[in-house]
Amino acid sequence: CSLVASSPRMVLRWEPLRPAGPAVKNHTATAVSAHELLMFGGYDGRRNHNTLHLLDVTRRTWRELSHETRGRPPAGRNGHTATLAERKLFILGGWLGSGPLAAADLHVLHLDTLTWEQPELTAALGPCNMHTADYVARLRSILVFRGGDGREYLNDLHALQIDSMTWTTVRTRGRAPAPRANHSSALVGDDLLVFGGWDGRQRLNDIHVLDTRSMTWSGVADEFRVDTRHYVTPPLPRAGMTMARHRDRLFIFGGSGPSAKCYDDLHVYDPSRHQWVETVAVVTAENPDELKRRQSFRSSRSRTRSQPRWDIYEDEDQQDGSWSGNDAEEFDEDLDSDEEFEDAHSDREAMMVAQGLVNDSCDSANPNEMCEFSDAEIPKREEPLLVVGRGPGRRAGHTCTVVDRMLVIFGGSCGADYLNDCFTLDTDPPPRASVSLPSPARMLRHALAQYVNCEEFADISFVSYLFTLNLDEV
Repeated sequence: CSLVASSPRMVLRWEPLRPAGPAVKNHTATAVSAHELLMFGGYDGRRNHNTLHLLDVTRRTWRELSHETRGRPPAGRNGHTATLAERKLFILGGWLGSGPLAAADLHVLHLDTLTWEQPELTAALGPCNMHTADYVARLRSILVFRGGDGREYLNDLHALQIDSMTWTTVRTRGRAPAPRANHSSALVGDDLLVFGGWDGRQRLNDIHVLDTRSMTWSGVADEFRVDTRHYVTPPLPRAGMTMARHRDRLFIFGGSGPSAKCYDDLHVYDPSRHQWVETVAVVTAENPDELKRRQSFRSSRSRTRSQPRWDIYEDEDQQDGSWSGNDAEEFDEDLDSDEEFEDAHSDREAMMVAQGLVNDSCDSANPNEMCEFSDAEIPKREEPLLVVGRGPGRRAGHTCTVVDRMLVIFGGSCGADYLNDCFTLDTDPPPRASVSLPSPARMLRHALAQYVNCEEFADISFVSYLFTLNLDEV
């Protein structure tokens, strides 16, 4: 017989990672090796921290490094960024817990010596909090899409050149994203993608793309007005979620929606196709609690806006949570229709798991321009990704870090609960081997291959009845 490897539908698997770490939100967690990440800062409900922890994903161990560092560390903070560039960790901005404005300082941790440095800069970026910072190796620069400064929401773009340690304001073309904070971003090739956030009035679920070669912004067309046979509903508007790139896809998890309601849903975006990939939670014997989760349901809109197809599963007791974010002004919103619909279904005994199809209705919370596609332009819809295992609960202000083939989600908060649990999402499909048994004719042909077209045995002829004979008899 022979073993033939096959590629099954991609399966993502959640697993808890124990032991737990410190209970904080709005911290940072940065991958520094193939199996380690550094966590810095955060808020625990009482005060800001400036502790530095190392998580070894392979050994499943936490280790505090604060006492092993040299130099003067940054003050405790939350809502900052920690960007890895050429074996240095750049800590920028955040809330310090006092004063009307966010921090504007920059600190650098040299990883090889664990030495803190506060470099002198030729120019200052200005206060920033709940911003994003991504390192573009080709430019040897960290691109910062500024969020809030404590007084207003911003959408300016700045670059820190790490060799000269100079700030420059980047002049861009195209239509820039609206001012916002608590958004997320990720680099895919030469493109910087920005998703969601809070603009001072509402949460967002739009996607914008910056071509870092031409520094040109472009918006991704709203999927609500394209052929519903091939498109999956985008996430509900949110802030405080995470977005991480793994291979050629973006993984978005959690965040807070209207009235600071927390989510525990997973969404996958394919930048090459400009479309969302459907995810389906799989209930197995090892994760019966998955029945309580509404992962696919939350990736759909209310039936007043769309008509997805539904699968019905039993759900014993749904529990809703809320989240207190970093900016108090975020929570003066009224409940919108999406939230009312979701709450109305939270108390039902049956859970509806949507498959993610939408009709041609539109959501005003997404400011992207509408787009029409012809049948020839519509890409083929991908097979759904299967998600197995019990994943993280509702949360926002957490981190999601790519370590090797896994996504590591840690911490965050939901309401007054500050979380210290850690989960991994394994993105590699399990290998599957199929056993192929050849026919008797093929087996005989293989066994006697050396005698075929051979002069010494040219007088041998084979007939069908030989297939029933023992090879020794032949």
